[in-house]
Amino acid sequence: MNQSIIKDKIGTADIYHGDCRDMLSSMPDSCADLTVSSPPYSMGREYEDRSAGLKELRKLHESIFADMYRILKPSGSICWQVGSHVAKGEVMPLDIEVYNLFTEMGSRYAPPLVCRGRIIWTFGHGLHCRHRFSGRHETILWFTKGAVRRDVDGLPPYDIWDIPNVKGNHVEKTAHPCQYPFALPKRLVHVLTAEGDLVVDPFLGAGTTGAAAVLEGRRFAGAEMQEDYIKTAEERIRQAAAGTLRYREDVPVKEPDPRTAQARRPEGW
Repeated sequence: MNQSIIKDKIGTADIYHGDCRDMLSSMPDSCADLTVSSPPYSMGREYEDRSAGLKELRKLHESIFADMYRILKPSGSICWQVGSHVAKGEVMPLDIEVYNLFTEMGSRYAPPLVCRGRIIWTFGHGLHCRHRFSGRHETILWFTKGAVRRDVDGLPPYDIWDIPNVKGNHVEKTAHPCQYPFALPKRLVHVLTAEGDLVVDPFLGAGTTGAAAVLEGRRFAGAEMQEDYIKTAEERIRQAAAGTLRYREDVPVKEPDPRTAQARRPEGW
């Protein structure tokens, strides 16, 4: 990244205090191996019309997409985490909107951006709803710039990830209201990049992706506008670099032993 745009450097992590569009536009072509982020999608109160919010969501993605594509290596990936928006009792799964946006904009380039996977992140706790089923999952869309160049191994071979969310007394909890768990970006960084690769997060937030990247021995670049979140992110990335970061150990669900499963099947199966 252009050194003039870096506001802070923590080991192999470059942090920009400001609009991610300024950071992305300063970065050279084909420098990033992986982008992992959860964009802001605050779309007003539940009872408001969602059309204005969706328009703003589209506008945000359109304003950053060209540079995100430009900085991504031909072998690179984008992993975009979103949930749902509720307006007037109607649920809008935002991954549908993001999928449409990314495939539409990605088709204008060569190679096109292609969706390779839709990971369902499930968690056991959250708000209880009175007039609909309570949400217990969000989504990560995995896109690649052209062909997949890396074997997706070393992790559970399925696209449903059961990871507790960061609420209440969770060891990772910060003041950030929409913080995803450390295990989520750590899995993606671990399997989709190699040591020394560059991971980017345009919406740094509490610094979870940056901390995961540093802990995995990757380089990192991220941007955040809010001063209080920047301080939190910087501290967590420093702790990751020093090996003192507190986080919940990732414990993937084990695959059943096929021999045991076969033995338990009723006769005649």
